[in-house]
Amino acid sequence: MATEVAPGLVSQEENLLQLESLLASGVSPPFIYQLALEDATIRYAVVNAVACFTARLLFDAIINDLADWTPDWENDCTSWGDGKWGENLDGFIHGLQTFSAEQTPSPRLVIALEHAERIPAEVLVPLTELAKLSRLNLTVIMLSDVRWEDLRPTLASAIDPYYIDVAPPSKEDADLDIPIPPTSYHPALRQVYAVFVNMLCDVCFPYTRDVTELQYIAAARWPGFVQPILDAHEELVKEHEEAVAARMAEDDADGLEELGDTPELVAPDQESIISLTARFRSSIANALDALLPRKVSAKAWADAQALKEGQSTDPKHDSSRENRAPLVDLPRMSKFILVAAFLASSNPAKSDLRMFGRGLDERGKKRKARRVNTIKGGQQKVPLQLAGPAAFPLDRMLAILGALLEEYDADTRPLAPQYQIPGEYTDAEIGRVAVYGAIGQLTKIRLLDRTTPNERLDGPPMFKARITHEVALELAKQLGLPLNDLLYEQM
Repeated sequence: MATEVAPGLVSQEENLLQLESLLASGVSPPFIYQLALEDATIRYAVVNAVACFTARLLFDAIINDLADWTPDWENDCTSWGDGKWGENLDGFIHGLQTFSAEQTPSPRLVIALEHAERIPAEVLVPLTELAKLSRLNLTVIMLSDVRWEDLRPTLASAIDPYYIDVAPPSKEDADLDIPIPPTSYHPALRQVYAVFVNMLCDVCFPYTRDVTELQYIAAARWPGFVQPILDAHEELVKEHEEAVAARMAEDDADGLEELGDTPELVAPDQESIISLTARFRSSIANALDALLPRKVSAKAWADAQALKEGQSTDPKHDSSRENRAPLVDLPRMSKFILVAAFLASSNPAKSDLRMFGRGLDERGKKRKARRVNTIKGGQQKVPLQLAGPAAFPLDRMLAILGALLEEYDADTRPLAPQYQIPGEYTDAEIGRVAVYGAIGQLTKIRLLDRTTPNERLDGPPMFKARITHEVALELAKQLGLPLNDLLYEQM
């Protein structure tokens, strides 16, 4: 395989740079694209292999894009031409030949496949040999973040392509490629935006270096990042206007002259910028988690974040308050599951019987007084809350969940005369599919962490609770649980 630059590309670099500067200056000159339309002998198709996840979708998309054909309801959503080109490889090759024969003169066909690692395996080899199979002047370009060594089929069934390695952009390149959003542009904010982009790259580079993705995340987070600066300037302008109104009411000309003009927006000092970066760094990680897989749109995420930050009265705006907002709408059973998971992560397994065990004739729990555990030498053990949440098996969390439901939820249950034995109703509740579905949903929204891989079959799955003590205390208050009495060690 060749890794050097293809002949002719270096000589064309200056022309491409001149053309780029010409096209970027205002309206594109009409003679360029008129000449291109008249003399073009290249027809191209750009297809995303993620969207075209089957061979039929891929073949139809290539033919339609080459012919500039869009299926719609008026033509019964059919593909270009009279044949069914996407049924198999022979039909696809026949479709390419038919399209090329109808063009005068016969054009050069270029097929660009984005995310080539997602191309169906059964068509990867024919695509590498497509020019020879179709006997056309045809080029296939595969674009992928995965190297060809990892994509190449086994047994040397595909020819080695000419490939060009494009290095991922550095932080300096990303700083230049991510423009300032026009909605919040001001010359005084350029330095602030440079710091913002640098912080954005620090957080996002371990996961993605795609400039388009970085721009998408920046567009969602920059308005909130710059809002405190704009609010502070607006407050200064408001104070200045009030002072001017007071001087005018007193007819104080000297006072008006001392006040001067309306204050201009100035860049904040270095200490304020450092405070901003420390405040918003965690929210950029949250934006990356939500926007990179496109769980929500950038606008929806920015609006929700602006509403959340607007309701906060604490200038520090700690992350624990951010995590409480989505918990309000959780079902009652999901709240019980989170509290049970927090107790399982915070208490040692040996304390479960003491904390949640019940006698035959008593409703209350029997617990011994807590004592400080020490080891030899007089050294004190590390408190459990400082050691962090511990992993626990699913069976243990379900057992704690059953104890909580039996103790604190029995009075709110509907009548169920079919359950006569004590604890039978609770056993039926924790065994329902809805409980396991709620656990999966809580794991999906990152309130629970699964520490064992999904493909592991031996032993029960292990989890960790991701909620803080403050969040668990608020949930317990909503459910009527004495959380501190159920903890092995006081927080």
